[in-house]
Amino acid sequence: MFVSMKFRQCLIFAMVLAAMTFGGTGSGTKGDQQMDFSRDKFLLGNWECEAHLADGTTGRERATYKLVLGDQWLYLEYTLTPNKGPKHEVQAYEAYDPSLKKWVYSAFTSDGRYGQSFSDGWQGTSKVYVPAPNEPTQFRLTVTKINETEFTEKFELKETQGGYRESSSLHCRKV
Repeated sequence: MFVSMKFRQCLIFAMVLAAMTFGGTGSGTKGDQQMDFSRDKFLLGNWECEAHLADGTTGRERATYKLVLGDQWLYLEYTLTPNKGPKHEVQAYEAYDPSLKKWVYSAFTSDGRYGQSFSDGWQGTSKVYVPAPNEPTQFRLTVTKINETEFTEKFELKETQGGYRESSSLHCRKV
C-alpha cells in the first residue's frame, strides 16, 4: 500500500495528538471549576503503548505525563518508535481555556511540526479531540479510559462522503 508523505505526516501528527489527551487549566485560575484534574490524575506517571499505524505497521510508544508550571498544565513527553522508519519525539501541554470553554492541547515534534486540538472534556469514560474547523485535515481522536492503569486511543480521519475511518490506534499500560 502506497502512503504519501503528506498522509504519513498527518498520521504522525495524529499520534502526537493522541498522546496529549488529558488536561490542565489554561488561562483559568486555581479557583475555576474547570481546574478539576480528578478525571485526569490517573495519567500521571509513565506509560508504554502498542501503536497500530495507518500504513499497517506497528510500533511502541513510551510516554510520561506530569503536572507542571504550578500544576496549571498537564505536560506530556513521549517517543513513538515505529517498526519501520524514524522515531518521533513529542512534547505537549494541555489546559482548559475558559474563554473557549474547551480543553486545548498544543504539541511540538522533533521534526519541527506543531499542532493544536480541542475537546469538550470527559463524557463518561471517553474524551474526544477534534481540530479547529478551518484545518484542512479533519479528524477525531477518542481516548477511552479502561481503568486506572490502562487506556486506548483511536484516531479517525473524516471521509469526504461523511463518516469517519479508523486510521491508527494506541493501547497504553502504566509502568
